[in-house]
Amino acid sequence: MIKLSMTILLVLLLSASHLAFSQNLELAIDTLRISRVIQEGTGEITFHEDGPVLEMKVSIYNDEDSSISIYPSEARYLVTFNYAGKHYQKEIFPLGFMDNKKIQLPPKEKIKFRIAERLFYGTPVFSPNKTDYSTDLLKVLPTLEFKYIDINFSLVASKAEIVELIEN
Repeated sequence: MIKLSMTILLVLLLSASHLAFSQNLELAIDTLRISRVIQEGTGEITFHEDGPVLEMKVSIYNDEDSSISIYPSEARYLVTFNYAGKHYQKEIFPLGFMDNKKIQLPPKEKIKFRIAERLFYGTPVFSPNKTDYSTDLLKVLPTLEFKYIDINFSLVASKAEIVELIEN
């Protein structure tokens, strides 16, 4: 009886571990664009209303031999970074993409979506009187991560293929 119970338990554990680790999905930041880093003087006193804007073009690639279901409307989307010894996490809402209740991602294919976020707004890094965030971004970018947390799995991307600095 004990052998049978152990065998059943072992089979269940192996099956569960296969389900947990069989989804070969890759999250990538294809393009990272940053704008509103420096507010240039125009003769008038102007201020950033909400600091630098981060725009990411992101993709999820299915490296499996079968389709995988993802649930964008139930997922969480986070941008995280470290600054001055503290960890910051911002939940973001990729409108349009997150309206999809369920997406079947075919094998060896990817789905792309775009995210835009005011990176420092709502954190102590932001100051409405600040005109140059260059130094802050140099400290933050090496620690920047995007996290996609689906109901069945989590993915993290920490490197961008292309980084663009957009003039204001």
